[in-house]
Amino acid sequence: MRPNTLAERYQTLIQEELGLMAHIDEDQDVIFRHPDLGSLYVRLDADKDPEYLMLVYPSFANQQSTGLDLVSALNVVNEANRTCKAAKAYLIPRSEDEEGYRLSATIECFLAGSDQAPDPALLKAVMARNLKALQHLVQCIARACKEQQQPRASCH
Repeated sequence: MRPNTLAERYQTLIQEELGLMAHIDEDQDVIFRHPDLGSLYVRLDADKDPEYLMLVYPSFANQQSTGLDLVSALNVVNEANRTCKAAKAYLIPRSEDEEGYRLSATIECFLAGSDQAPDPALLKAVMARNLKALQHLVQCIARACKEQQQPRASCH
């Protein structure tokens, strides 16, 4: 299977089933913008792992937007990863000239047998569900960050 064939399959799915514009970049990743989430992409490795899906929601938050220090953010992300299905978040340190971190999230799964392309009907069945799982994870993290920022009642 040519790498762009699988990318085109995802692009068509995103455009026709989700009603979202999508394009294929030079790495054969499928990039699209979701109205409730923002920019996402499907990372593909069609030559080596056509059955593997990696749906990425990059840099959906940062230290400034969470209002949490690194340790607190790690605790929030760990709890969200422990309790949310399928979607997983991770912190990425900023470059040396920037402070803080940024948060990204992914869904990673196998959608076919080894070295087989996923069936279009299966892709159609799981893509919307995977996007909802990402959205749920992000909402859980946002809620937990807000709770962490609430002043604690004192016992005086």
